[in-house]
Amino acid sequence: MNGEHYQETLWVLIKAYFQQPLFDQNQLPTFNPLTFRRHYRIQYLEHCWQLDYEIERRRLQLEDHW
Repeated sequence: MNGEHYQETLWVLIKAYFQQPLFDQNQLPTFNPLTFRRHYRIQYLEHCWQLDYEIERRRLQLEDHW
């Protein structure tokens, strides 16, 4: 893995960790950094999967209407 890419990813993760809502009743904060990293990566994967699904769905719509 590229060292520069790893540092960039690390800073994004640290920033997300410190920007957690502390007093939100719908989303409890995670104080363990390793647990936060696991949940963050799962949410990121789900987000990417959803984007991929939306892109494919729109591509199929475009092909149908073409």
